[in-house]
Amino acid sequence: AGNQYRLALQVQQKHLAADSALRCRLLLQLGEVELSAGSGLPARDVFAQACALARSDGHTEGFARAAAGFERSTMLAAQSGEPAVALLSEALALHRHDDALRFELLARLCRACVYSDRSQEAVAIHTQAVGLARTLGDAQGLFIALASIVSANYWPRMLTQRLAAAREAWSIVEAGQHPVPVVDLIPYYLADLEHAGDIATLRQVLQQGLRLAEQSRSPYLLTLCRHTEALLAINEGRFAQAETWAVDALRSGRRMAQDQALSAYGMQMFCLRREQGRLGEALPMLQHFVRSTPEAQQWQPGLALLYAELDMRAECRAQFDSLPWHTATRPARDASTLTIMFFAAETCVYLHDAERAALLYPLLAENAGSNLMSDFGGPCLGSADRLLGNLAAVQQQWEQAQAHFEAALAMDQHTGARVWLAHTRHDYARMLLRRGHEGDAARARELLEPALADSTALGMQALTPRITALIQEIEAPRSAYPCGLTEREVEVLRLIAMGRNNREIGQVLSISPNTVANHVRNILEKTYTANRTEAAAFANREGLLGG
Repeated sequence: AGNQYRLALQVQQKHLAADSALRCRLLLQLGEVELSAGSGLPARDVFAQACALARSDGHTEGFARAAAGFERSTMLAAQSGEPAVALLSEALALHRHDDALRFELLARLCRACVYSDRSQEAVAIHTQAVGLARTLGDAQGLFIALASIVSANYWPRMLTQRLAAAREAWSIVEAGQHPVPVVDLIPYYLADLEHAGDIATLRQVLQQGLRLAEQSRSPYLLTLCRHTEALLAINEGRFAQAETWAVDALRSGRRMAQDQALSAYGMQMFCLRREQGRLGEALPMLQHFVRSTPEAQQWQPGLALLYAELDMRAECRAQFDSLPWHTATRPARDASTLTIMFFAAETCVYLHDAERAALLYPLLAENAGSNLMSDFGGPCLGSADRLLGNLAAVQQQWEQAQAHFEAALAMDQHTGARVWLAHTRHDYARMLLRRGHEGDAARARELLEPALADSTALGMQALTPRITALIQEIEAPRSAYPCGLTEREVEVLRLIAMGRNNREIGQVLSISPNTVANHVRNILEKTYTANRTEAAAFANREGLLGG
Protein backbone atom coordinates (compact mmCIF):
# COMPACT_ATOMS: atom_id res chain seq x y z
CA ALA A 1 0.00 0.00 0.00
CA GLY A 2 2.83 2.38 0.77
CA ASN A 3 4.30 1.97 -2.70
CA GLN A 4 0.90 2.67 -4.26
CA TYR A 5 0.57 5.96 -2.38
CA ARG A 6 4.11 6.95 -3.33
CA LEU A 7 3.27 6.25 -6.96
CA ALA A 8 0.07 8.29 -6.60
CA LEU A 9 2.12 11.18 -5.21
CA GLN A 10 4.43 11.00 -8.22
CA VAL A 11 1.47 11.04 -10.61
CA GLN A 12 -0.10 13.97 -8.74
CA GLN A 13 3.15 15.92 -8.90
CA LYS A 14 3.42 15.31 -12.64
CA HIS A 15 -0.16 15.83 -13.76
CA LEU A 16 -2.00 17.66 -10.94
CA ALA A 17 0.76 19.72 -9.37
CA ALA A 18 -1.57 22.62 -8.63
CA ASP A 19 -3.90 20.47 -6.53
CA SER A 20 -2.16 20.85 -3.17
CA ALA A 21 -5.25 19.68 -1.27
CA LEU A 22 -5.04 16.34 -3.09
CA ARG A 23 -1.35 16.07 -2.29
CA CYS A 24 -2.00 16.75 1.38
CA ARG A 25 -4.66 14.00 1.49
CA LEU A 26 -2.29 11.54 -0.18
CA LEU A 27 0.47 12.39 2.29
CA LEU A 28 -1.89 11.87 5.23
CA GLN A 29 -2.94 8.49 3.86
CA LEU A 30 0.68 7.46 3.24
CA GLY A 31 1.53 8.46 6.81
CA GLU A 32 -1.25 6.23 8.13
CA VAL A 33 0.07 3.32 6.06
CA GLU A 34 3.57 3.81 7.46
CA LEU A 35 2.17 3.97 10.98
CA SER A 36 0.22 0.74 10.52
CA ALA A 37 3.46 -0.93 9.42
CA GLY A 38 5.22 0.29 12.55
CA SER A 39 7.55 2.57 10.58
CA GLY A 40 7.76 5.53 12.95
CA LEU A 41 10.50 7.64 11.38
CA PRO A 42 9.27 7.37 7.76
CA ALA A 43 5.74 8.23 8.94
CA ARG A 44 7.10 11.21 10.86
CA ASP A 45 8.77 12.57 7.73
CA VAL A 46 5.58 12.18 5.69
CA PHE A 47 3.42 13.94 8.29
CA ALA A 48 6.00 16.75 8.52
CA GLN A 49 5.62 17.29 4.76
CA ALA A 50 1.84 17.30 5.15
CA CYS A 51 2.09 19.89 7.96
CA ALA A 52 4.21 22.21 5.83
CA LEU A 53 1.89 21.89 2.84
CA ALA A 54 -1.32 22.40 4.85
CA ARG A 55 0.15 25.41 6.64
CA SER A 56 1.17 27.10 3.38
CA ASP A 57 -2.32 26.51 1.94
CA GLY A 58 -4.13 27.66 5.09
CA HIS A 59 -5.83 24.26 5.33
CA THR A 60 -6.65 24.23 9.05
CA GLU A 61 -8.16 20.74 9.33
CA GLY A 62 -5.45 19.16 7.18
CA PHE A 63 -2.79 20.81 9.32
CA ALA A 64 -4.46 19.54 12.50
CA ARG A 65 -4.62 15.96 11.22
CA ALA A 66 -1.02 16.12 10.02
CA ALA A 67 0.11 17.46 13.41
CA ALA A 68 -1.72 14.62 15.18
CA GLY A 69 -0.10 12.09 12.85
CA PHE A 70 3.30 13.66 13.46
CA GLU A 71 2.88 13.14 17.21
CA ARG A 72 1.78 9.52 16.79
CA SER A 73 4.80 8.73 14.63
CA THR A 74 7.08 10.59 17.05
CA MET A 75 5.85 8.33 19.86
CA LEU A 76 6.36 5.19 17.76
CA ALA A 77 9.91 6.25 16.90
CA ALA A 78 10.62 7.14 20.56
CA GLN A 79 11.74 10.66 19.67
CA SER A 80 11.56 13.87 21.71
CA GLY A 81 8.07 15.34 21.87
CA GLU A 82 9.16 18.98 21.58
CA PRO A 83 8.59 19.37 17.79
CA ALA A 84 5.14 17.78 18.20
CA VAL A 85 4.31 20.17 21.08
CA ALA A 86 4.98 23.11 18.78
CA LEU A 87 2.89 21.73 15.89
CA LEU A 88 -0.05 20.68 18.08
CA SER A 89 -0.10 23.99 19.95
CA GLU A 90 -0.27 25.74 16.59
CA ALA A 91 -3.05 23.43 15.41
CA LEU A 92 -5.10 24.03 18.58
CA ALA A 93 -4.75 27.78 18.20
CA LEU A 94 -6.23 27.49 14.70
CA HIS A 95 -8.95 24.92 15.49
CA ARG A 96 -11.39 26.58 17.92
CA HIS A 97 -14.34 24.16 17.74
CA ASP A 98 -15.14 21.88 20.69
CA ASP A 99 -15.41 18.75 18.60
CA ALA A 100 -13.77 15.33 18.20
CA LEU A 101 -10.78 16.78 16.39
CA ARG A 102 -10.11 19.22 19.24
CA PHE A 103 -9.97 16.62 21.99
CA GLU A 104 -7.81 14.44 19.76
CA LEU A 105 -5.41 17.37 19.40
CA LEU A 106 -5.49 17.88 23.17
CA ALA A 107 -4.79 14.19 23.77
CA ARG A 108 -1.89 14.21 21.33
CA LEU A 109 -0.52 17.37 22.94
CA CYS A 110 -0.71 15.72 26.36
CA ARG A 111 1.39 12.81 25.16
CA ALA A 112 3.83 15.13 23.38
CA CYS A 113 4.27 16.92 26.71
CA VAL A 114 4.98 13.55 28.33
CA TYR A 115 7.71 12.90 25.77
CA SER A 116 9.08 16.37 26.52
CA ASP A 117 9.03 15.80 30.32
CA ARG A 118 6.49 18.57 30.89
CA SER A 119 4.55 16.94 33.70
CA GLN A 120 2.35 19.81 34.88
CA GLU A 121 1.29 20.74 31.36
CA ALA A 122 0.60 17.09 30.51
CA VAL A 123 -1.68 16.58 33.52
CA ALA A 124 -3.62 19.80 32.88
CA ILE A 125 -4.14 19.03 29.18
CA HIS A 126 -5.13 15.43 29.96
CA THR A 127 -7.81 16.65 32.37
CA GLN A 128 -9.11 19.06 29.74
CA ALA A 129 -9.20 16.39 27.02
CA VAL A 130 -11.02 13.83 29.20
CA GLY A 131 -13.54 16.43 30.35
CA LEU A 132 -14.33 17.47 26.77
CA ALA A 133 -14.71 13.85 25.63
CA ARG A 134 -17.11 13.09 28.49
CA THR A 135 -19.12 16.23 27.72
CA LEU A 136 -19.48 15.20 24.08
CA GLY A 137 -20.28 11.58 25.03
CA ASP A 138 -17.77 10.27 22.50
CA ALA A 139 -16.46 6.83 23.52
CA GLN A 140 -13.72 6.76 20.90
CA GLY A 141 -12.61 10.23 21.90
CA LEU A 142 -12.72 9.28 25.57
CA PHE A 143 -10.41 6.34 24.84
CA ILE A 144 -7.90 8.62 23.09
CA ALA A 145 -8.12 11.20 25.89
CA LEU A 146 -7.71 8.62 28.67
CA ALA A 147 -4.81 6.93 26.89
CA SER A 148 -2.93 10.19 26.47
CA ILE A 149 -1.48 10.15 29.99
CA VAL A 150 -0.60 6.46 30.25
CA SER A 151 2.63 6.95 28.32
CA ALA A 152 4.13 8.76 31.34
CA ASN A 153 5.80 5.53 32.49
CA TYR A 154 8.86 7.40 33.76
CA TRP A 155 6.91 9.45 36.31
CA PRO A 156 6.64 6.87 39.12
CA ARG A 157 4.50 9.02 41.39
CA MET A 158 1.70 8.99 38.80
CA LEU A 159 1.43 5.19 38.64
CA THR A 160 -1.96 5.02 40.39
CA GLN A 161 -3.43 7.78 38.21
CA ARG A 162 -2.12 6.17 35.03
CA LEU A 163 -3.50 2.77 35.95
CA ALA A 164 -6.94 4.24 36.64
CA ALA A 165 -6.98 5.91 33.22
CA ALA A 166 -5.67 2.77 31.52
CA ARG A 167 -8.28 0.51 33.13
CA GLU A 168 -11.12 2.76 31.99
CA ALA A 169 -9.66 2.98 28.50
CA TRP A 170 -9.23 -0.81 28.41
CA SER A 171 -12.88 -1.28 29.34
CA ILE A 172 -13.75 0.58 26.12
CA VAL A 173 -11.56 -1.87 24.19
CA GLU A 174 -13.23 -4.86 25.87
CA ALA A 175 -16.70 -3.51 25.12
CA GLY A 176 -15.77 -3.81 21.45
CA GLN A 177 -18.41 -1.34 20.29
CA HIS A 178 -15.99 1.24 18.90
CA PRO A 179 -12.80 0.86 16.87
CA VAL A 180 -9.98 2.44 18.86
CA PRO A 181 -6.18 2.68 18.38
CA VAL A 182 -5.14 0.06 20.93
CA VAL A 183 -1.44 0.69 20.24
CA ASP A 184 -1.91 4.01 22.05
CA LEU A 185 -2.72 2.07 25.22
CA ILE A 186 -1.37 -1.49 25.32
CA PRO A 187 2.39 -0.77 25.51
CA TYR A 188 2.06 1.55 28.47
CA TYR A 189 -0.67 -0.42 30.21
CA LEU A 190 1.46 -3.57 30.09
CA ALA A 191 4.44 -1.65 31.46
CA ASP A 192 2.47 -0.18 34.35
CA LEU A 193 0.94 -3.54 35.22
CA GLU A 194 4.50 -4.85 35.51
CA HIS A 195 5.49 -1.81 37.58
CA ALA A 196 2.54 -2.41 39.91
CA GLY A 197 3.10 -6.16 40.10
CA ASP A 198 -0.39 -6.99 38.77
CA ILE A 199 0.79 -9.97 36.75
CA ALA A 200 -2.64 -11.64 36.54
CA THR A 201 -4.13 -8.65 34.72
CA LEU A 202 -0.97 -8.27 32.67
CA ARG A 203 -1.37 -11.81 31.33
CA GLN A 204 -5.00 -11.15 30.38
CA VAL A 205 -4.12 -7.95 28.53
CA LEU A 206 -1.14 -9.64 26.91
CA GLN A 207 -3.21 -12.51 25.55
CA GLN A 208 -5.78 -10.13 24.11
CA GLY A 209 -2.95 -8.04 22.68
CA LEU A 210 -1.55 -11.07 20.88
CA ARG A 211 -4.98 -11.84 19.42
CA LEU A 212 -5.38 -8.24 18.25
CA ALA A 213 -1.89 -8.32 16.74
CA GLU A 214 -2.75 -11.43 14.75
CA GLN A 215 -6.07 -9.98 13.60
CA SER A 216 -4.60 -6.62 12.58
CA ARG A 217 -1.28 -8.06 11.36
CA SER A 218 0.46 -5.26 13.21
CA PRO A 219 4.20 -5.99 13.45
CA TYR A 220 4.56 -3.34 16.16
CA LEU A 221 1.92 -4.85 18.43
CA LEU A 222 3.14 -8.38 17.74
CA THR A 223 6.75 -7.46 18.56
CA LEU A 224 5.69 -5.66 21.72
CA CYS A 225 3.75 -8.66 22.99
CA ARG A 226 6.60 -11.03 22.19
CA HIS A 227 9.04 -8.84 24.11
CA THR A 228 6.65 -8.89 27.06
CA GLU A 229 6.43 -12.68 26.94
CA ALA A 230 10.24 -12.85 26.96
CA LEU A 231 10.42 -10.48 29.91
CA LEU A 232 7.95 -12.53 31.95
CA ALA A 233 9.77 -15.74 31.09
CA ILE A 234 13.11 -14.31 32.28
CA ASN A 235 11.53 -13.12 35.53
CA GLU A 236 10.02 -16.53 36.17
CA GLY A 237 13.11 -18.52 35.22
CA ARG A 238 11.73 -20.02 32.01
CA PHE A 239 14.98 -19.29 30.20
CA ALA A 240 14.52 -21.50 27.13
CA GLN A 241 11.09 -20.00 26.47
CA ALA A 242 12.49 -16.52 27.02
CA GLU A 243 15.09 -17.04 24.32
CA THR A 244 12.45 -18.32 21.91
CA TRP A 245 10.25 -15.28 22.50
CA ALA A 246 13.23 -12.93 22.13
CA VAL A 247 14.14 -14.49 18.77
CA ASP A 248 10.51 -14.23 17.62
CA ALA A 249 10.43 -10.56 18.66
CA LEU A 250 13.63 -9.93 16.71
CA ARG A 251 12.11 -11.54 13.64
CA SER A 252 8.95 -9.42 13.66
CA GLY A 253 10.77 -6.30 14.88
CA ARG A 254 13.12 -6.36 11.91
CA ARG A 255 10.14 -5.72 9.67
CA MET A 256 9.88 -2.24 11.22
CA ALA A 257 13.30 -0.99 12.31
CA GLN A 258 16.42 -3.14 12.15
CA ASP A 259 18.46 -1.10 14.63
CA GLN A 260 15.73 -0.98 17.29
CA ALA A 261 15.04 -4.69 16.89
CA LEU A 262 18.69 -5.61 17.32
CA SER A 263 19.06 -3.29 20.31
CA ALA A 264 16.07 -4.80 22.12
CA TYR A 265 17.22 -8.33 21.32
CA GLY A 266 20.73 -7.55 22.56
CA MET A 267 19.39 -6.22 25.85
CA GLN A 268 17.16 -9.23 26.45
CA MET A 269 19.98 -11.63 25.69
CA PHE A 270 22.26 -9.67 28.04
CA CYS A 271 19.70 -10.09 30.84
CA LEU A 272 19.21 -13.77 30.02
CA ARG A 273 22.91 -14.63 29.76
CA ARG A 274 23.54 -12.77 33.01
CA GLU A 275 21.27 -15.16 34.88
CA GLN A 276 22.71 -18.17 33.06
CA GLY A 277 26.27 -17.18 33.98
CA ARG A 278 27.19 -16.86 30.30
CA LEU A 279 28.12 -13.18 30.06
CA GLY A 280 31.72 -14.10 29.33
CA GLU A 281 30.54 -15.00 25.82
CA ALA A 282 29.48 -11.40 25.25
CA LEU A 283 32.56 -9.66 26.67
CA PRO A 284 34.66 -9.24 23.47
CA MET A 285 31.67 -8.08 21.43
CA LEU A 286 30.47 -5.60 24.06
CA GLN A 287 33.96 -4.19 24.61
CA HIS A 288 34.32 -3.56 20.87
CA PHE A 289 30.82 -2.09 20.62
CA VAL A 290 31.32 0.40 23.45
CA ARG A 291 34.73 1.49 22.18
CA SER A 292 33.70 1.84 18.53
CA THR A 293 30.19 3.27 18.89
CA PRO A 294 30.05 6.77 20.43
CA GLU A 295 26.27 6.64 20.82
CA ALA A 296 26.41 3.40 22.85
CA GLN A 297 25.88 5.42 26.03
CA GLN A 298 23.69 2.96 27.92
CA TRP A 299 26.13 0.13 27.31
CA GLN A 300 29.00 1.90 29.11
CA PRO A 301 27.53 1.03 32.53
CA GLY A 302 26.45 -2.26 30.96
CA LEU A 303 30.11 -3.07 30.33
CA ALA A 304 30.93 -2.10 33.93
CA LEU A 305 28.20 -4.46 35.13
CA LEU A 306 29.52 -7.21 32.88
CA TYR A 307 32.95 -6.79 34.46
CA ALA A 308 31.28 -6.99 37.87
CA GLU A 309 29.49 -10.20 36.96
CA LEU A 310 32.81 -11.69 35.81
CA ASP A 311 34.52 -10.44 39.00
CA MET A 312 36.99 -8.31 37.01
CA ARG A 313 37.28 -5.69 39.71
CA ALA A 314 40.00 -3.46 38.28
CA GLU A 315 38.32 -3.22 34.88
CA CYS A 316 34.96 -2.70 36.56
CA ARG A 317 36.26 0.14 38.70
CA ALA A 318 37.90 1.88 35.74
CA GLN A 319 34.76 1.65 33.61
CA PHE A 320 32.53 2.69 36.52
CA ASP A 321 34.65 5.73 37.36
CA SER A 322 34.60 6.83 33.70
CA LEU A 323 30.81 7.25 33.69
CA PRO A 324 29.52 10.86 33.45
CA TRP A 325 28.70 11.21 37.14
CA HIS A 326 28.41 14.99 36.86
CA THR A 327 25.14 14.49 34.94
CA ALA A 328 23.51 12.33 37.66
CA THR A 329 21.47 15.13 39.18
CA ARG A 330 17.81 14.11 38.70
CA PRO A 331 15.66 10.98 38.31
CA ALA A 332 15.57 9.37 34.87
CA ARG A 333 12.75 10.32 32.51
CA ASP A 334 13.54 8.07 29.53
CA ALA A 335 14.40 4.42 28.94
CA SER A 336 18.05 4.97 28.08
CA THR A 337 18.82 7.06 31.17
CA LEU A 338 16.88 4.69 33.42
CA THR A 339 18.86 1.73 32.06
CA ILE A 340 22.09 3.59 32.76
CA MET A 341 21.00 4.20 36.36
CA PHE A 342 19.97 0.56 36.86
CA PHE A 343 23.30 -0.78 35.61
CA ALA A 344 25.29 1.86 37.50
CA ALA A 345 23.46 1.01 40.75
CA GLU A 346 24.08 -2.73 40.36
CA THR A 347 27.77 -2.05 39.70
CA CYS A 348 27.95 0.36 42.64
CA VAL A 349 26.77 -2.42 44.96
CA TYR A 350 29.46 -4.78 43.65
CA LEU A 351 32.16 -2.15 44.23
CA HIS A 352 30.77 -1.12 47.65
CA ASP A 353 31.07 2.50 46.58
CA ALA A 354 29.30 4.33 49.41
CA GLU A 355 29.83 7.76 47.85
CA ARG A 356 28.13 6.79 44.58
CA ALA A 357 25.45 4.84 46.47
CA ALA A 358 24.51 8.04 48.30
CA LEU A 359 24.22 9.75 44.91
CA LEU A 360 22.16 7.03 43.21
CA TYR A 361 19.76 6.19 46.05
CA PRO A 362 17.67 9.40 45.90
CA LEU A 363 17.54 9.20 42.10
CA LEU A 364 15.85 5.79 42.32
CA ALA A 365 13.95 6.22 45.60
CA GLU A 366 10.68 7.31 43.99
CA ASN A 367 10.44 3.81 42.44
CA ALA A 368 10.08 2.17 45.87
CA GLY A 369 7.10 -0.15 46.04
CA SER A 370 7.17 -0.95 42.32
CA ASN A 371 9.04 -3.17 39.90
CA LEU A 372 11.91 -1.79 37.85
CA MET A 373 11.63 -1.95 34.08
CA SER A 374 13.13 0.55 31.67
CA ASP A 375 11.67 -0.81 28.42
CA PHE A 376 10.14 -3.95 26.92
CA GLY A 377 13.49 -5.09 25.66
CA GLY A 378 14.78 -4.83 29.23
CA PRO A 379 16.25 -4.61 31.62
CA CYS A 380 13.69 -5.63 34.22
CA LEU A 381 15.26 -6.01 37.66
CA GLY A 382 12.37 -7.13 39.82
CA SER A 383 11.41 -5.08 42.85
CA ALA A 384 12.97 -1.62 43.07
CA ASP A 385 13.26 -2.19 46.81
CA ARG A 386 15.90 -4.88 46.29
CA LEU A 387 18.18 -2.41 44.52
CA LEU A 388 17.37 0.33 47.04
CA GLY A 389 18.08 -2.09 49.89
CA ASN A 390 21.47 -2.87 48.41
CA LEU A 391 22.33 0.82 47.99
CA ALA A 392 21.28 1.48 51.59
CA ALA A 393 23.38 -1.47 52.79
CA VAL A 394 26.47 -0.14 51.01
CA GLN A 395 25.98 3.02 53.09
CA GLN A 396 25.47 0.87 56.24
CA GLN A 397 21.94 2.23 56.63
CA TRP A 398 20.88 -1.11 58.06
CA GLU A 399 17.28 -0.41 59.16
CA GLN A 400 16.49 1.32 55.88
CA ALA A 401 18.03 -1.57 53.96
CA GLN A 402 16.04 -4.15 55.93
CA ALA A 403 12.75 -2.34 55.27
CA HIS A 404 13.49 -2.30 51.55
CA PHE A 405 14.40 -5.99 51.47
CA GLU A 406 11.20 -6.97 53.30
CA ALA A 407 9.20 -4.97 50.73
CA ALA A 408 11.12 -6.64 47.90
CA LEU A 409 10.40 -10.11 49.28
CA ALA A 410 6.69 -9.33 49.40
CA MET A 411 6.66 -7.99 45.83
CA ASP A 412 8.67 -10.85 44.33
CA GLN A 413 6.53 -13.46 46.06
CA HIS A 414 3.35 -11.71 44.93
CA THR A 415 4.42 -11.53 41.28
CA GLY A 416 5.86 -15.05 41.10
CA ALA A 417 9.19 -13.67 39.85
CA ARG A 418 11.27 -16.62 41.05
CA VAL A 419 14.49 -15.25 39.57
CA TRP A 420 14.22 -11.95 41.43
CA LEU A 421 13.00 -13.65 44.59
CA ALA A 422 16.20 -15.70 44.62
CA HIS A 423 18.25 -12.53 44.10
CA THR A 424 16.38 -10.70 46.86
CA ARG A 425 16.86 -13.55 49.33
CA HIS A 426 20.57 -13.70 48.54
CA ASP A 427 21.07 -9.94 48.78
CA TYR A 428 19.05 -9.68 51.99
CA ALA A 429 21.04 -12.51 53.56
CA ARG A 430 24.31 -10.86 52.52
CA MET A 431 23.20 -7.63 54.20
CA LEU A 432 22.28 -9.45 57.40
CA LEU A 433 25.64 -11.21 57.56
CA ARG A 434 27.48 -7.93 57.08
CA ARG A 435 25.42 -6.24 59.76
CA GLY A 436 26.03 -9.09 62.18
CA HIS A 437 23.32 -8.40 64.77
CA GLU A 438 22.02 -11.13 67.04
CA GLY A 439 19.81 -13.48 65.04
CA ASP A 440 20.99 -12.16 61.67
CA ALA A 441 22.92 -15.32 60.77
CA ALA A 442 19.91 -17.53 61.51
CA ARG A 443 17.61 -15.32 59.44
CA ALA A 444 20.16 -15.29 56.63
CA ARG A 445 20.21 -19.10 56.63
CA GLU A 446 16.41 -19.16 56.38
CA LEU A 447 16.62 -16.95 53.30
CA LEU A 448 19.47 -18.77 51.60
CA GLU A 449 18.04 -22.29 51.67
CA PRO A 450 15.03 -21.56 49.38
CA ALA A 451 17.20 -19.19 47.32
CA LEU A 452 19.64 -22.02 46.64
CA ALA A 453 16.83 -24.43 45.78
CA ASP A 454 15.33 -22.03 43.25
CA SER A 455 18.59 -20.87 41.70
CA THR A 456 19.72 -24.47 41.24
CA ALA A 457 16.40 -25.60 39.77
CA LEU A 458 16.23 -22.67 37.37
CA GLY A 459 19.82 -22.94 36.18
CA MET A 460 20.95 -19.58 37.57
CA GLN A 461 24.63 -20.37 37.17
CA ALA A 462 25.81 -16.89 38.20
CA LEU A 463 23.84 -16.64 41.45
CA THR A 464 24.10 -20.22 42.73
CA PRO A 465 27.83 -20.08 43.64
CA ARG A 466 27.29 -16.80 45.50
CA ILE A 467 24.51 -18.33 47.56
CA THR A 468 26.68 -21.36 48.30
CA ALA A 469 29.53 -19.10 49.42
CA LEU A 470 27.26 -17.30 51.90
CA ILE A 471 26.01 -20.60 53.31
CA GLN A 472 29.60 -21.75 53.77
CA GLU A 473 30.38 -18.46 55.50
CA ILE A 474 27.59 -19.14 57.99
CA GLU A 475 28.72 -22.72 58.57
CA ALA A 476 32.41 -21.84 58.99
CA PRO A 477 33.76 -21.48 62.55
CA ARG A 478 33.42 -17.91 63.74
CA SER A 479 36.63 -15.94 63.38
CA ALA A 480 38.38 -14.53 66.41
CA TYR A 481 39.27 -11.55 64.27
CA PRO A 482 37.03 -8.48 63.78
CA CYS A 483 34.60 -8.21 60.87
CA GLY A 484 34.91 -11.93 60.16
CA LEU A 485 38.46 -11.64 58.80
CA THR A 486 40.20 -14.97 58.25
CA GLU A 487 43.70 -15.72 59.48
CA ARG A 488 45.07 -15.46 55.94
CA GLU A 489 43.33 -12.11 55.44
CA VAL A 490 44.89 -10.80 58.64
CA GLU A 491 48.30 -11.91 57.36
CA VAL A 492 47.70 -10.00 54.13
CA LEU A 493 46.42 -6.99 56.08
CA ARG A 494 49.56 -6.84 58.20
CA LEU A 495 51.71 -6.83 55.06
CA ILE A 496 49.52 -4.09 53.56
CA ALA A 497 50.15 -2.03 56.68
CA MET A 498 53.88 -2.52 56.09
CA GLY A 499 53.49 -0.94 52.65
CA ARG A 500 53.96 -4.13 50.61
CA ASN A 501 52.35 -4.37 47.14
CA ASN A 502 50.48 -7.43 45.87
CA ARG A 503 53.53 -8.97 44.19
CA GLU A 504 55.60 -8.61 47.36
CA ILE A 505 52.81 -10.01 49.53
CA GLY A 506 52.52 -12.97 47.18
CA GLN A 507 56.24 -13.68 47.50
CA VAL A 508 56.11 -13.55 51.30
CA LEU A 509 53.06 -15.82 51.57
CA SER A 510 53.87 -18.02 48.52
CA ILE A 511 50.61 -17.21 46.76
CA SER A 512 49.86 -15.63 43.39
CA PRO A 513 49.26 -11.87 42.96
CA ASN A 514 45.71 -12.66 41.77
CA THR A 515 45.01 -14.52 44.99
CA VAL A 516 46.43 -11.59 46.93
CA ALA A 517 44.13 -9.25 44.98
CA ASN A 518 41.13 -11.37 45.98
CA HIS A 519 42.20 -11.26 49.64
CA VAL A 520 42.61 -7.48 49.44
CA ARG A 521 39.14 -7.13 47.94
CA ASN A 522 37.63 -9.26 50.73
CA ILE A 523 39.47 -7.23 53.37
CA LEU A 524 38.14 -3.93 52.00
CA GLU A 525 34.60 -5.33 51.79
CA LYS A 526 34.59 -6.83 55.28
CA THR A 527 36.17 -3.83 56.99
CA TYR A 528 34.19 -1.26 54.97
CA THR A 529 37.36 0.56 54.02
CA ALA A 530 37.86 2.26 50.67
CA ASN A 531 41.57 1.66 50.10
CA ARG A 532 44.76 0.14 51.48
CA THR A 533 45.55 3.19 53.63
CA GLU A 534 42.19 2.99 55.40
CA ALA A 535 42.62 -0.78 55.79
CA ALA A 536 46.01 -0.27 57.44
CA ALA A 537 44.48 2.29 59.81
CA PHE A 538 41.73 -0.24 60.64
CA ALA A 539 44.35 -2.89 61.41
CA ASN A 540 46.18 -0.53 63.74
CA ARG A 541 42.96 0.55 65.46
CA GLU A 542 41.86 -3.06 66.02
CA GLY A 543 45.25 -4.12 67.38
CA LEU A 544 46.02 -6.52 64.53
CA LEU A 545 49.59 -5.37 63.88
CA GLY A 546 51.24 -6.88 66.91
CA GLY A 547 50.72 -10.51 65.98
